[in-house]
Amino acid sequence: MKESEALRTQARSDLAVACEQLGGTTCAADLRAHVVAKYQQCVEKSVKAAIVALRDAGTVLSLAANKPSTASKAPKTHEVAKLVAAILHAPKGTKLDPVTRMQTVFSKNGVEDAVKAIDAHAPAWPKTAGALHARSTEYPFETTANQWKPPCDPDSFSAAEVTKAHSIAWQVFHALDKIVSALERVSP
Repeated sequence: MKESEALRTQARSDLAVACEQLGGTTCAADLRAHVVAKYQQCVEKSVKAAIVALRDAGTVLSLAANKPSTASKAPKTHEVAKLVAAILHAPKGTKLDPVTRMQTVFSKNGVEDAVKAIDAHAPAWPKTAGALHARSTEYPFETTANQWKPPCDPDSFSAAEVTKAHSIAWQVFHALDKIVSALERVSP
């Protein structure tokens, strides 16, 4: 199995777990963080599958600070928006070119902004000393200094956030799944 196919398979599993086992958009309030986490992971793995499939097809993307990448493995970042930016800034080809098709996916109806929003739910340490630990789907976060709240608290994530995460995961997964699957068939 190719790396891109393995990533797509895991993305499909993440989406199924969120929707079927955890209840998706109708989940219990204390499961919202878990559902959002699975949707975020679905988007992350879908985008990484796209990056890997493009790499395997010979497309070189600038993944960090305008440095072209021919890395032999999927990027090790949870910051999916940076990977999307690499796709969006790649040279455009014909209408049917895989890069152009991926750019269309992320340029439609605020998808790029929705990916940034779902990115914000991935766990990350504060970037500056003394900053509060931000809300994430996995670790307790600070509402004020030294006042902590677990992500599973029924008030940590809203039903609207779950619905938005579901929408973006569904849209990104299904669009990229088709493009990457086609790339896999023609790549060595």
